[in-house]
Amino acid sequence: MPPQLTETWATAYLQILIGLFIFAIGIPAFAFQLVVQEDVRHVTHRRMKMRIWHASVVLLLLACVSFIWIIHPANLDQNSNVAPAMAPTEAPEMDKTYEILQAYAGSIIVTIPILAIMFGFKLLENLKRENVVQGLEHHLEKTFDQSGFIEDSTLSDIIYLGEHGKSGREKKMALDALGRLAKHVQNSGKYKGCELEELIRGLKMILDNGARPGEEDDFYAAAAILRDIWNRLSEHNLSSNHDADMARKTIKHLSIVAVVEKSEPTALTYLEDAAMCDSGIVFEIGLSALRTRRFLIATAALNKLEAMAERHGLFVDYESSSNLLGLLSHFMATGLSTRLRAESFFAQAETSLDSLKSALATAFIYHYSNGSYDTSDRVAELQTTIESGGLRAGPAVA
Repeated sequence: MPPQLTETWATAYLQILIGLFIFAIGIPAFAFQLVVQEDVRHVTHRRMKMRIWHASVVLLLLACVSFIWIIHPANLDQNSNVAPAMAPTEAPEMDKTYEILQAYAGSIIVTIPILAIMFGFKLLENLKRENVVQGLEHHLEKTFDQSGFIEDSTLSDIIYLGEHGKSGREKKMALDALGRLAKHVQNSGKYKGCELEELIRGLKMILDNGARPGEEDDFYAAAAILRDIWNRLSEHNLSSNHDADMARKTIKHLSIVAVVEKSEPTALTYLEDAAMCDSGIVFEIGLSALRTRRFLIATAALNKLEAMAERHGLFVDYESSSNLLGLLSHFMATGLSTRLRAESFFAQAETSLDSLKSALATAFIYHYSNGSYDTSDRVAELQTTIESGGLRAGPAVA
């Protein structure tokens, strides 16, 4: 029989096992810190919490117990009243059995670290950014199909990865996942028009943050997502719900950012999307473009407002007409060339002078009520100019 387990031997065995186990865990942990990006680590730690450490502790305890039990089995005869001389003699087969058990115990020392290292590197493979994002996306789709709600904490993780990801490929992973998720939700019979509010807000967080703002391609990707969401809202007559309101706000915000910071093609893309849903956004785009002296974009916005106003009948729809006249008033006050562009509209407008004056009065009230005092002042100046005959070409009489 093997010697009974003493405190010295137990301590030695435990130190050996703990040392080997820490070594086995330490290699993947070092690789985890070295290879996995900080934002992915943050999401992984938050979601996995202590599950890995619980499994590690349990595995270590099982290894210790099995190792010690095999190499030092309990001596059932230690409390026996039988005299040592009368104890039965061990058979030779027992020695062979003990040798086998010793070999098995030794294999535990080798196998456990190898298994731990293999598990660690498999975990690293699963912690690649694309795998993490894909896993979060699938989890959201599954939970939505079951409950009809998007799990906020998981959605926040995708947005967090997009917000802290590098421009280009890393942000695109998060944006693509959000786009697919939005399509999945809107195609579901459980969609009521209010489930995507946080997802839409997340697009703004991913693209417009001081640390890692989005690049041109990221803005294009977000525009495509917003366009698809809006089109589906319109198809289902949900353009007045929470998601539609958040989509308008996000398009407006990203449009202004695109005008100020991005290329003209990007800004014009958002202008096209804005024209689908709200003349007020088109007005804000044109005004921002004028203030930053990006006149091509400003003129394109003015053209859009003219088309939107004429679609309903010039000066019939008060909102589109008020936004048109508001932007025209800023064109009148910006410079000679922009003034000429504004005057060309009045020269070609098929409306009476009285209709124009009435529309200007409505536009003044509209912008004043919205707190756009700068615009209402410009509209008042335009009113004075028209009433005094200061236009180089008056409006055409219908």
